[in-house]
Amino acid sequence: MNFQLIAVIFCAYFLAIHVPFRAFWPIVIVFMWINSSFSYWESWIYSLAIISFYRSMNHVYRWSQKSNNVFPIYFTTGTFFGMVLWFLVKIKFSLSWYIFVQEISYFLIFQTLLYSYISMLNKNQRLKANLAHSAHSDALTQAKNYAAYADKIDDLFQNSNNNQLHLSMMMFDIDHFKNINDTYGHLAGDKVLQQVVDVVQTVIDENDSRIELYRTGGEEFNVLLPSYDLEETQKIVPQIFDALNHLGIDFNGQYIDFTVSVGVSEMSKKDDDPNDFYKRVDENLYHSKTNGRMRITAR
Repeated sequence: MNFQLIAVIFCAYFLAIHVPFRAFWPIVIVFMWINSSFSYWESWIYSLAIISFYRSMNHVYRWSQKSNNVFPIYFTTGTFFGMVLWFLVKIKFSLSWYIFVQEISYFLIFQTLLYSYISMLNKNQRLKANLAHSAHSDALTQAKNYAAYADKIDDLFQNSNNNQLHLSMMMFDIDHFKNINDTYGHLAGDKVLQQVVDVVQTVIDENDSRIELYRTGGEEFNVLLPSYDLEETQKIVPQIFDALNHLGIDFNGQYIDFTVSVGVSEMSKKDDDPNDFYKRVDENLYHSKTNGRMRITAR
């Protein structure tokens, strides 16, 4: 009996498996046929209670998504249905009140331990997820960092080589960024970096979710464009370029205008590893920087 109750809690609440009301009845009929319990009114009430218990735990799960303090309602719901179901078993099998209280006590312990154990597992999982996010995210801008870029470019480079797929990269940095820090302060520089990431990510989201942005240096950013050849990058690179060069931000009443320089290239069969690819994109960025800035070099 307690196994059934714990199984209902585990499936309905912790796994959040939703079963339509009509789907319960074939299960009930088969179960009662196996146990030859069609003639017992207690069995029919018991079945209704089990179904109600399952649906109620589904509702508790949905409520838990909106609140952190779910244990009281979880425990109260489980206890109520546990007592109802055990009372029906007590009547059907003429159990003593001592056994009834004893089994209810066991059930309360089991459901508490189950909640504690699953909560501990979820907490550990969230902790691991947060650590993984921190290891691959830039703390200031929340963009993916160089470590994330290094992992991704290795995978994309290998996959593109093996399957003859296109792969392009855009690299850009903020022109005269040191002057912004020196003139307006480092907080202003931080604001510029955050705004740059927000704008670029917005452009990416409106175009292609496969494209990913990385902050790979102080004011340097890389954008990976899987399955894009050099010509296809013209669909999005100019959008990013124009959005940034017409951005400007207000910082404590001061308007900060800035520009960016861009280098773009496509992976070549001559590239032996991702560094060869990266170096060519970097050279294109350098060409933009040394030829007037605020320009795109794509070749």
